[in-house]
Amino acid sequence: MKVLARVGVAFDNLEKALFAIACFLLAFTAVSTTVDVVARYFFHRPVQWISEINVYCVVYMTFLSAAWLQRKGWHIHMDMVINRLKPKGARRLEIAISVVGAILWLTIAFYSGDVTRSLFVEKWRIVSVLEPLKALIVGIIPVGSFLLGLQLIRETYNLVKSGAAEHEKVESEL
Repeated sequence: MKVLARVGVAFDNLEKALFAIACFLLAFTAVSTTVDVVARYFFHRPVQWISEINVYCVVYMTFLSAAWLQRKGWHIHMDMVINRLKPKGARRLEIAISVVGAILWLTIAFYSGDVTRSLFVEKWRIVSVLEPLKALIVGIIPVGSFLLGLQLIRETYNLVKSGAAEHEKVESEL
């Protein structure tokens, strides 16, 4: 197996593991919200920290699952435009979108990583019931953004590679 293929398999496994964590967080959020509602309305004892934790869970779910969802093709697509184009034009547009997306998400990863580092060094806390370190909450943003950027680079590579293969096929038929 080629090194690049091994790295791809490892990356896919990492995406799956992070998506599994996001699914667990979704289940936790559903259960904890139910517990909070029952405690609040039946026992008049709301659980103070549940709403706060659930907000953090939503942030984590978003960035833990982004790369996996992109690989599966479950993110927003420009289907109305792409479906009206010829295959070659559609592939070119998809390549352009993937390149721009990769640049965007890698830029977000870089700058949010810098912000997270600063928040961690300065020990900023969120003013709330739990008062967590802000870096622990926003730290998932550079990680998820970086993985999404890498996934978009992989998509770009696969689109270019498939286009080259189609071009070779057409030339061999001539």
